[in-house]
Amino acid sequence: MRRAGRDFGALEVITIPVRPLSANCSIISNKATKECLITDCGGEAQNIVTRIKAASLRPIGALFTHGHFDHTMSSGTLKKLLPDVPLILHKRDVPIWDLMQRHCEMFGCTAPEPLPPPDKFVAEGEEIAIGSARGVTLETPGHTPGGICLYFAAEKLLIAGDTLFLESYGRTDLEGGDEDTLFRSLDKLLALPPDVTVITGHGESTTIGYEKKHNMYSRYGH
Repeated sequence: MRRAGRDFGALEVITIPVRPLSANCSIISNKATKECLITDCGGEAQNIVTRIKAASLRPIGALFTHGHFDHTMSSGTLKKLLPDVPLILHKRDVPIWDLMQRHCEMFGCTAPEPLPPPDKFVAEGEEIAIGSARGVTLETPGHTPGGICLYFAAEKLLIAGDTLFLESYGRTDLEGGDEDTLFRSLDKLLALPPDVTVITGHGESTTIGYEKKHNMYSRYGH
């Protein structure tokens, strides 16, 4: 499924479920300046770059919410196609990033060449500007040690990766996962304003207000 663009103030967001496991890649563009940020390109860098060029967008970075292979595996292709665009990750997820080939094999996927190293590391509270729109990184470990979200307060938009899903949340049984840590990250996200739209790492989008009422984490009394 390919989803149409959605408006969030100064931004337009196109979200594309990408191979191999339908991770949500988002192209977040400033409608005035045509600058854009790519998030979690998964295994479809060529398709993403084709769409960006067709829309005459100017990519300023490729952000990865965490290091799992289904969100990162075509980063090498992305770097070859867009060599000046930095690959952005949290430093604590570098070990997972580096194990991409092994994780591909574990899930029965054909592994590409090893990923290039990230160009830039981000941590809590760092600003990523797309024209006039200002996103802030939020550290949300638990699914992985270096999981991050990107929050645009003025646009009421959260890119949540695999921390928060529609009525659910990220698994913690994979390498580096920790349930108690994830629960603290969920508390952090659910404290955001209720009208914030959440673009999840897989599946449909939601809102913070809906998840406060209907997420399985909330329903079980957390």
